Amino acid sequence: MKMTVVRTILSVGLLLSVGAFSASAQTAQPLSRIASVVLFDGPNFTGRAITVEIGQDGSNLNRFNFNDRTSSIRVAGDWQVCEHANYGGSCRRFTGDVASLGGFDNQISSVRFVGAQTPNRPTVPPSNSGPANAPRTGLRLFDTVGYFGTSFDAPTDVSNLRSSGFNDRASSLALASGEVWEVCVDANYGSRCQRFDSSVADLSTDGMDNTISSMRRLAGGPTTPQRPQVPGNGFGNPQRPAIVNVTGETPGVDGVLFFAIPRVNGSAVDHCSNSSLRTCGDSGADLVCQMAGARDAASYTIADPRRYGSTVHVDNGAQCRGNNCGAIVNLLCSAN
Repeated sequence: MKMTVVRTILSVGLLLSVGAFSASAQTAQPLSRIASVVLFDGPNFTGRAITVEIGQDGSNLNRFNFNDRTSSIRVAGDWQVCEHANYGGSCRRFTGDVASLGGFDNQISSVRFVGAQTPNRPTVPPSNSGPANAPRTGLRLFDTVGYFGTSFDAPTDVSNLRSSGFNDRASSLALASGEVWEVCVDANYGSRCQRFDSSVADLSTDGMDNTISSMRRLAGGPTTPQRPQVPGNGFGNPQRPAIVNVTGETPGVDGVLFFAIPRVNGSAVDHCSNSSLRTCGDSGADLVCQMAGARDAASYTIADPRRYGSTVHVDNGAQCRGNNCGAIVNLLCSAN
């Protein structure tokens, strides 16, 4: 009788284990706060995915049925990926997400964690260290500690985060070098506010975790000399805001860029570069890529602008009005 019970438990356990592996292999899993790498077989973090965490053996991805299948990766920590098993052949090191692996697409056969970390401890850099994925200008919010997870870029002041979908979500923030920002609990810089002059890996240490509703620059910025700029004030119209920068990109390899939601001055970008155009074509998407230093748009999707509050024309910062407005999302830019 005891033997029958043991066999039944083992059988049920095996079925549950196989089912759990199948589910994790078919759907993209959220990044763990433990050092991990998530491998996707599609670009832009799409398709089938597997997760390898610190302490797991990633010396041969054949064990995961994922050899030479990776097209994009999400990274928590410091990881090395190699084209052959047992870390042989050409290898590359990543500390941030890569939406398109370019020349390394479908080449990865082994992965391993190469950063210094105590097992089973969250990968959270010290609060006074600058993260590798800090913005070139402005402030970047993350919904996970340690500068991981979904992010929101604020190249200029944001008086209310509600329309952005990022209200009361920030768990860490990264600042551009030399800038000073104030973040506040309520919209319009109300209630309790905190001043930051360096990046913060865990906002709970300052009592600001999941509480930020508005933010504004106090010092430093606002432009980045190395990046192409669009002439400000919309063809001489002083009522239109100058465009400071295009933000929201995730760098890939070989100069490829990916924008989940490109933004100018904190607003979503319209697919028409200019309100006077009757036929938009790829004008808005191409100009976003060119401002970011890429050649042009390889692919993108047009979404309902109401999901993002509104959209602006990238050539002058004017808000799009009318029935032809559409937000650019999932933008992949070709390298020069």
